[in-house]
Amino acid sequence: MSYYFVKMGINSRSSGGSSLRRSAYIRADKARDYITEETYNFLHKADELVHTEVMLPENAAPVFSDPVHLWTEVEKKENRINSQLCRTFEISIPNEIPPELRKEFARELLQPFVDLDLPVEFAIHNEQAIFQDCENPHISASVALRQLGSDGWAKGKERSLNKVMRDDPHKKLWVPAMNAFFEKHGIEAHVQHLNHGMPVASAAVRRQAKRWKKSGADPERIPAAVRKFIEAREARYAAMEKDFELQKEIEALTTEIETLKKEIKNEPEKAKPANKTEAKRG
Repeated sequence: MSYYFVKMGINSRSSGGSSLRRSAYIRADKARDYITEETYNFLHKADELVHTEVMLPENAAPVFSDPVHLWTEVEKKENRINSQLCRTFEISIPNEIPPELRKEFARELLQPFVDLDLPVEFAIHNEQAIFQDCENPHISASVALRQLGSDGWAKGKERSLNKVMRDDPHKKLWVPAMNAFFEKHGIEAHVQHLNHGMPVASAAVRRQAKRWKKSGADPERIPAAVRKFIEAREARYAAMEKDFELQKEIEALTTEIETLKKEIKNEPEKAKPANKTEAKRG
């Protein structure tokens, strides 16, 4: 079973959010907010940046492919003090997916939003994993809340996604799309929606882990909080593996039972005796 992590959120002005700042973070770049006159600088993350892209609806004007223009226009349109600006997503890319397929993986996951005429900006970042000895490729994405067409922004926000996001987007949206991608490309990997119960490290624990790694990652000197988190994560992953194997057994038994039911249903009925006398003779 492959590692799965999807974090979803809403960038809102009332909580101090800015779609332009989010865009600068995604692109690991420096950007000027012409509305607030603030400058956002994420150049220190440039080493992690692998790819950045804007996905536009079919009828959107090409000028919106410039992320600064796109999100400046969003900030102008969503002009209330408590306006919601965009949906945000952080999506782990399973290490089983080779680097040459990661862009396609990101596009396929995010295309359903574009199909709803919602513009999307995403980037692929890659860095050394903090708690494991492997890479940590992941997608950072922002999705506008208002449809964009040849006439500009729609008057109202797109609401059909709200129910999906409230219910279980892991099971209904992300997991099926990821597993379909694995199957399409013959990748031996599988994710399930139970994975999103994995423990998440606090900012303090992450800082301790980074300092420990920079100092040489001596197993004898691992911070207690970091060790505790790693142990909790490994225990949760082992439990998920067990659940996954049990789920496969249940699915196999269910398939076998359904097959037997069909065989019994299709089996020709034995000839019934014509009368009681014939039945006794039989």
